[in-house]
Amino acid sequence: MAQIEVVSVSDEMIETVIERTLDLACLPGASERGCRARARWVMDRLCDLPGRYFSDDVENVVWKLGAVDSESQISRRPALFVHLDTVFDDDVEHAPVRRQEHIVGPGVGDNSLAIAAVITAVSHLYSTGAIRSDLIVVFTVGEEGLGSLRGARYACAAYRPAVALAIEGHGLDVVYARAVGSRRLRLLVQGPGGHSWWDRSKPNAIHGLVDTLVHVRDDVPSSVVVNIGHICGGTAVNALARSAKALVEFRSLDERALRTAEEFVETLSVPETLSVTYEWLDRRPAGELALNHPLLLEIMNVRRALGLPLVISDGSTDANAALEAGIPALALGCARGGQMHTVNEFIEERSIKLGLQQLCGVLQRLPEV
Repeated sequence: MAQIEVVSVSDEMIETVIERTLDLACLPGASERGCRARARWVMDRLCDLPGRYFSDDVENVVWKLGAVDSESQISRRPALFVHLDTVFDDDVEHAPVRRQEHIVGPGVGDNSLAIAAVITAVSHLYSTGAIRSDLIVVFTVGEEGLGSLRGARYACAAYRPAVALAIEGHGLDVVYARAVGSRRLRLLVQGPGGHSWWDRSKPNAIHGLVDTLVHVRDDVPSSVVVNIGHICGGTAVNALARSAKALVEFRSLDERALRTAEEFVETLSVPETLSVTYEWLDRRPAGELALNHPLLLEIMNVRRALGLPLVISDGSTDANAALEAGIPALALGCARGGQMHTVNEFIEERSIKLGLQQLCGVLQRLPEV
């Protein structure tokens, strides 16, 4: 095993990452409009940096570096996937701040910091000649919410990377080599409605929905985690509900169990005069990278040199799409932080140096994989 040299990271690089994070986190990213604004922000930063960039058919921003100039000749390169979108839209105030050695605000870690760190680290390594090998960086759309990983799935099919790393803002202390799969659906129960007393023998759509949800929660495979995220329906306290609907999520590390849960949904039934229908909104595959895969081994070597924990964990990231496509993949974090997906999301500034050193070290080792 070759000696791992810890990459030097200057205070200027760290400050650049912080400034870029604060700037980008001012932009909402849950809607298509917001994601396009964040894509423009990225392209504005890339215009004076090494390599070439373009927006592809699903509005990913693709940044390619190395010897190949043609947009069509970028397959079999290592790839970084960094998602552009966030969970926060225009209705949330976006005013990130630095407070007590933390960066605080919606979307600062997920995924503004990752975007800032990747642009800073990659441009530094290529500008200084520390690496010259081919690399493709895809700033993806559709990672959050009901995006169904459409950006990463498109990139896997169109660019066929040799290996893929999904880069996230949080999660520096673990390596996400296990991909949590999910299925998301909308359940709708409908009935005749009526008066709460005079029509009390008739079924209530809300009652039917609740009974169905209890059935789903209790009877899907035990390895599947069920979350009922939203329920609505009915018109008045003294009226039988004519319709009720719920958003339901299944999550598991076992793809077969998720398929079993899907099959279970197809068997759902409700009492006569009620009807139940369902609509699948999003499917995210489960998967995992073998513990002896060279990609994971090289990353662990870098982490060992930096004194980072050698901990394997699970997560739901763009790496899911690569694993689904048969591409070796995992996800890495760039910093320590917390309260992800809340308006008080934060990143610990002091951890950014280690995150940049890990990212630079891994990029230098990718040609060895």
